[in-house]
Amino acid sequence: MTRLPDTTKSWEDICDRCGECCFEKKFDAKGTILTTMVPCRFLDIHTRDCRIYHQRLQAEEDCIKLTPDNLCYLDWLPDSCAYRKVLP
Repeated sequence: MTRLPDTTKSWEDICDRCGECCFEKKFDAKGTILTTMVPCRFLDIHTRDCRIYHQRLQAEEDCIKLTPDNLCYLDWLPDSCAYRKVLP
């Protein structure tokens, strides 16, 4: 079983900056979630870092803070997400 980090900093260090969570999502007619090619306006597409990371939750209403508690409900995150890989 993988041990989860004890601190917020350690949890955020897990992120491998794929940026998948920062691209717009759409639902098709069957309800399948599709990731578009449209990034969040605050995503630096070269570094995959958020330009306003510490204010992101206030500045962007669609931004969701990823936590060990909510990750299992976020079915739009790809299996390749580093956070998904550390959860049991």
